Amino acid sequence: MSEPAGIFAKPFEFDALRWTTTLDRVCSHRPWFPDDIWYDEDKRRLSAATYIIDAIQKGRVWEAFKGAEIVGVILLDRLHLESDGRGHFIFFDHSLANKRQLCENILAYAFDPDGPLKLHTVRLEVPTYAHALASWATAKLGFRYEADELLERLPVKLARAIAPREGEPTRQAAWRETLRAELTTLLQDASRRRRTLRYRDAWHDVMLLRLTREEFNTQHASRLFQERHGTLGRQHSTISGTVSRTGTVPPAVPAEPERRWGPDTAEPPASASDAGLPADPERSGDNHTPSE
Repeated sequence: MSEPAGIFAKPFEFDALRWTTTLDRVCSHRPWFPDDIWYDEDKRRLSAATYIIDAIQKGRVWEAFKGAEIVGVILLDRLHLESDGRGHFIFFDHSLANKRQLCENILAYAFDPDGPLKLHTVRLEVPTYAHALASWATAKLGFRYEADELLERLPVKLARAIAPREGEPTRQAAWRETLRAELTTLLQDASRRRRTLRYRDAWHDVMLLRLTREEFNTQHASRLFQERHGTLGRQHSTISGTVSRTGTVPPAVPAEPERRWGPDTAEPPASASDAGLPADPERSGDNHTPSE
């Protein structure tokens, strides 16, 4: 049986040849590894294998395909069922533009209140050198920095000071906008773990992002409304209304060939991101290995 066309994902199934190929590609992905691991080939391979196997045993792992070619790996780890988990994805084609629907389907599976995980929050950990990924996750998937919610709990006087005011002079409006932007930047800066890893001879922080079930549902409902009423400018494919309990990413309604999904295939591992951090085998014991 031929593989479906387009981008789709399947639960991880061990195959010796494919495992070797996938591990080779992961190990060649420079942003996934801090300097102390990258320059030791054996340590790099061990760290990547340990991280993926740990996610297979304690979380969920999918392989992403374009036709018959493996183009990435998607993981959910640090799972606390009916609570939260951490997402991590790595795409070997270095393209996020055609992966939005794939990631949304994975999130729908994770948040499904009738599914096996029933998560309320999915978190990402993104190193500062991968700021483009953090921007994509916030703009396209709706993730927010962990401290962003503090903007909604500002003291009343400060909240009023930065709130837009209809009809006010341009200069005052610009001042309020600048103050809002500076506060937002400050809160984003607060959503970090400092000097977490060394990459290309420089220390980098890790940015902490999160998406709640309520935020995902609200955003998704708004997007579907805009699509149906033609207010998005161009049509996007929509996520399937239900998510397979086997963990297979379900078919979506295709608006473009690039966004089609494969059918259910197999049951995921009984237990199981390039979402941010590189692999580090020394942290695998507490399942702390990062997400890009």
